[in-house]
This record gives sequence, C-alpha cells and structure tokens, in this order.
Amino acid sequence: MSVMHLGHQQLLTAIQHAPTYAISHTPSVDGIDAELYAHNIQSLKRKVRGQLGLLESHALTQLTLRNLSVSAFNEIQLSLEPHLDRLHIRIDFDSDTGGCIFKCPSAAHEAGLCAWQNLVALLQEIRMPLQLSQKVRWFAGAPDIPLRSLSGKQDSKKTPDLCLRYAGSSTPTIVIETGFSESCVLLRQDARRWLQGTYDPATDTGVQCVILFRIHKVMKQIFQNGYINTAVIDSYKNYRGIDIEIWRNQTIPGTCTPLLSGTTQGNAQKHTTPIMISAGGYSIEAIIEKEIPAWQEFIKTSKETLLHTKGHRDSAPIPRGVSQKESMDYITIYLEDIVSPANVPAARWETKYANIPIQLFLRGYLSTLDLELHHGREPQDNDTIVEEDAWAAFDMDEEALGISHDDSDKGSSDEGHEGAPTVLA
Repeated sequence: MSVMHLGHQQLLTAIQHAPTYAISHTPSVDGIDAELYAHNIQSLKRKVRGQLGLLESHALTQLTLRNLSVSAFNEIQLSLEPHLDRLHIRIDFDSDTGGCIFKCPSAAHEAGLCAWQNLVALLQEIRMPLQLSQKVRWFAGAPDIPLRSLSGKQDSKKTPDLCLRYAGSSTPTIVIETGFSESCVLLRQDARRWLQGTYDPATDTGVQCVILFRIHKVMKQIFQNGYINTAVIDSYKNYRGIDIEIWRNQTIPGTCTPLLSGTTQGNAQKHTTPIMISAGGYSIEAIIEKEIPAWQEFIKTSKETLLHTKGHRDSAPIPRGVSQKESMDYITIYLEDIVSPANVPAARWETKYANIPIQLFLRGYLSTLDLELHHGREPQDNDTIVEEDAWAAFDMDEEALGISHDDSDKGSSDEGHEGAPTVLA
C-alpha cells in the first residue's frame, strides 16, 4: 500500500499496516498480526524467532508486528534479547498503534557509520571546557531508547542508527537515522518521533537534532559490484542520489527552549514542533560527473586520513532554529546540540559550532562500495596494486617520524623471532 496520509496518528497507523519489503527478488512478506496470538504468547515468540532468521540471512529487510500490546512487546523483547543483540537488531515500538518493527543494519547504516566517524572528528574540533568534553560519549552505543508517544504514554521504544549522548543521560543529544528502503516520509516521521518523544519540559532536555541520511534506491542500479553501470546513467542522471536533512524542535525566539503546542488532556501533553532546518544532496549526474572524480583524486593524493574536506570553516553558520528555504551544501552543529543547552550558558548559545560539509556523507557511502577506478571498463592486472610513488610518499612520512625500514634490523628483537614487529609506545 502507498502511505499518503499526512496526519500524525493516521500516518503511524498506515506505517504499521504497510507490508514489509524484501531485498532484491525476494517476495515481500506481510507483517505478523499479534492479535492472532493473543492467548498464546509462546507461539508468537517462536514465530518471531523464526522470522529473525530471515533477517539474519537478509531475506527480509525488516519484520513488522501489528496490534502488539505493551506487555507482549516487553515479554518478546526480554526473551529474544540475546538474539537481538547478536544480530544488532534495531527496534521501533509505538505503544499508541501497537506496531513494532525489527530491522537489521543495512548498507545505508554502514555508510552512515563511516560518515559518523568523520563527523565526530569534526565535532571534536569545537572548543569547549575540558569538563564538558570529558562527559561527551562521542561513540555512544545504540540502546533501546524509551519514547513518549503523542498520547503521553511512556511505553514506546526505538533504537537509533547512530547517536551521541552526554554522560549521565540515557537519552541521546544527536541522532542519525539512515535510510535505503525507507521513504522520505518515514524517515521524517522518525525525526519527529525522536524530537517530540524524548523532550522533557521539566529539565529542558532531550534529543537536540536529528540528521537524516537517505540513499535513494536508484543508487543500487548505478553502483554494482564495485563498478559504475554506465549503461543506465543517462536514464537516471536527473534522479536524486543522496539527501541529507537536519531537524530540530522549533524554539522560542532568542532561546534554545522548544516551543510547545497542543493542549493537555488526559495523559496527553503539549508537544514540541519539529522543523527541518536545512537540507542538501546530490543528483546522480553530480555524483558521477563531479563528486566521484574529486573523491578518487582525494584518495590518490591526500595525506589526510579523514574522508572529507575541511571546507566551510569561513562560511556563516546556519541558524539553529530557523528553517532554510534554499538547498545547502553543509549543515551546522552547535555545542548545544552536543551537550544540550542546559550545559551551555545562555550568553554563549550559537557561538560554538562546526560547519559539516554534506560531502562527508556522500564520501562515507562511496567508501563502502569498494568502487574501482576504471568506471565500467574491464579491470586491468595492476588495478589492485598500490602505485610506487604512493609507497615512496609513505616511506618519507615514516622517516620523518623516525621509523626505520632497514632490512638489517629484522630479526634483532630480544626474543630472536625473525621479522618480529616493532611495538611503538
């Protein structure tokens, strides 16, 4: 079915009742209706455990359960926890709709992880007091995070693709959600749920920003087995290849405090208003004609270890709470996003930041493709051989560091093992 509803509750209901799409030529598999197992939770657990095997073999991209009660979800999660941890299964349970989705890491997740490593390196350049930087968990794990639903329930849970958090809090401050098979509508729904579902008005804390990293399905047609499929480029060159969006809660002007809307009725609470701050991306034509040649030249000539350019240092920061109408080729992450506004004096809000080129995310994806340099031609015998001048430059760097490669040193270790490696303290 096609999800076209715009209302929050209707959209969530449609999402949970949508079929689960399988990879490649594998037929789609409908989700499991938990109501059919209402009086036999053991059978439901066995059914789910069997379907997890399809996730592990990549016969399914996700497993969907419908009409699942909170108690049944808790029991299933507890009994399957060892399997979920081993397979790195991500969970998305919404107590309002009774919908639960189990997902395995995808190619988009791997690309996001590569980009995340370089993103963190740039964020660590933001100057901050040592007491703050020591409490930032730069490479935080991705546990199941409790979310508050729009109806006020505290029973929903979701696993972020990647996240960063501040010590003493289980709630992330920055979340990255990656998508390969998910539509733009579903990814944006994820952003809204993170921003609305984690905000605590009593402490003014919660997820500060969500970065959406979407790789369009057409990229599968372009990049196949390490080659660029030149036969289809003309057909897809005007298609979108990659999109990046950054979302935050709309704030009271002049502050970092979210603007609350709605009414308080029953368990329901006033909620924040998530907005897209900025967005950018690349068409297939731009990726093929401009970005890939630049990336390959970077790999061959650069001595840097990070797969990004450190541009935009002099560019004006994108305001934290103002939505930009034009497409941007960078995003801005503020210190308040990393440690939450409560840990930054109000007079210093929006003064410490890093401008992150969206090129970083594209190159993160390209680095996962094992993309050869021959652009669809037949591979040559020397395609996998590192050029001699690259080794010569490497040796010069090693010599500058005082590292010797004299063959006469081999076998001179105390243990007498021939060719034993030198251990540097």
